[in-house]
Amino acid sequence: MRNYINALIYRVTVLFYRVRLFIQNIFHLTKGYQPNPFILDGDSIRVCQDRFASINSEVPNEPLSCLDIGCNEGFFTFKMAERGGFCMGIDSGRNEVMVAESIKEINRIENVSFVNMQIGPDSFKSLPSFDIIFLLSVFHHIVRHNDIEYAKKFMIELSMRNHKYLVFETGQPDEEGVDWTKDLFFMLPDPEVWIKNMLLSVGYSSVKVIGKNKSIRSSIPRLLFLATK
Repeated sequence: MRNYINALIYRVTVLFYRVRLFIQNIFHLTKGYQPNPFILDGDSIRVCQDRFASINSEVPNEPLSCLDIGCNEGFFTFKMAERGGFCMGIDSGRNEVMVAESIKEINRIENVSFVNMQIGPDSFKSLPSFDIIFLLSVFHHIVRHNDIEYAKKFMIELSMRNHKYLVFETGQPDEEGVDWTKDLFFMLPDPEVWIKNMLLSVGYSSVKVIGKNKSIRSSIPRLLFLATK
């Protein structure tokens, strides 16, 4: 009887998450920057897969604890969790985190966790350290809403919580059709050189470009960096 009740509770719970996910998708309640990694369809899944293929080719295929900052709906969090390590996704968007939680429960993924929070330099003090950290298309928003000195302090605190690798991508000052490019003037004349030097200055021993990918905001590709401790 107890097993029957537990099975019923589980089915009702999964149904709840399926309905919630359906409603969020049908009404477009999220920004849709990342796709559901368990539904292999559409342009967005190919773009994310291209990024992850670049990461997979450079990062040893072993269980790694992972922190995904600005995780959106959790594509990279889930992909890293497939390696067997514990992975945490953080996003300031409540709806995005709700979608990620729904995907987690529907697919019974046990080694991931999602947190809805606005992360800053002081927030890192409450977090454990991680083998690999993802910071994809977040840095320019930190600069935009604060300033470059705040962003550098953020990167220093992040580096102190990072054991091995940082996967980094940011908006760049030559992108078109967005209003935050003016805040990134300090990257000129060569954003690639500026980003490499910045990552070296906050505690990484080597930095290299591992990919060049389009974004949904601009036709100009963004550089994907891997920084190593």
